[in-house]
Amino acid sequence: MTLHTDIPTRAQIDWLLASRNLPSVSVYLPTDPASAGTAERIELKNLATEAGRQLSELDAARHDAAEIGAAFADLSDDEEFWRYQARSLAVFATPDALTTFRLPNRLVSLVAVSDRFHLKPLLRSVTFPQVAFVLALAQNSVRLLEVVADLEPAEVAVPDLPASAADAVGQSSIKGRAPRRKIQGSEGQKVRLHQYSRQIDRALRPLLSGLDAPLILAAAEPLDSIFRAALSCGWSSAGRSAWPSRTASGTCSAPPSASRGG
Repeated sequence: MTLHTDIPTRAQIDWLLASRNLPSVSVYLPTDPASAGTAERIELKNLATEAGRQLSELDAARHDAAEIGAAFADLSDDEEFWRYQARSLAVFATPDALTTFRLPNRLVSLVAVSDRFHLKPLLRSVTFPQVAFVLALAQNSVRLLEVVADLEPAEVAVPDLPASAADAVGQSSIKGRAPRRKIQGSEGQKVRLHQYSRQIDRALRPLLSGLDAPLILAAAEPLDSIFRAALSCGWSSAGRSAWPSRTASGTCSAPPSASRGG
């Protein structure tokens, strides 16, 4: 099951925080990524009705209330939109615009009408990581898993990810001689594991670079240390991104480890 999220950017949050417009309507409702959206659309209509009631109590201009009501009706009728949801939906509406964000954490239904948007529930989604990635790495297999609260871990398809160390070096086994022919045994295996790790690094870079989500490495020694040594620097480390980047000391930071055996 996939969560279709669109977390607000820093610029979008700043715009929402600075917005002053009477009326401004904020609506939050829980959604189900496995649902066709029928129940959620009904809930949105109910919340829009409540927003209309609050607009009336605030003596909002009839034209403004009508524009906001029409925007909510259009959103409710958008069948394609409701096919792709996460755990919650945030909707912010003024007479001139309607903005939505699909959020990974579950929020309760809420309606607020004021001269500014009610952003506390939204900010919780931005402040705390709701998604993490686990790289399950072994000599004979490698998988990238996406872990989301309340859902089973889901494997992520990664283009050009080698199936195993042997696959990475184009051999049936990594126990033979290393490419230089003079290195074999355990040293030859380490050379091939370095090649394997660098291929994984190159495959994951386009997918994970810049994402504000932790990456947890689950690997046993010696592959754990070899993979860390092979990681390339220069990856984005904004926010909580665990992918390596050049630090002030000139070394590379790297993903935290899960518990691992020997």
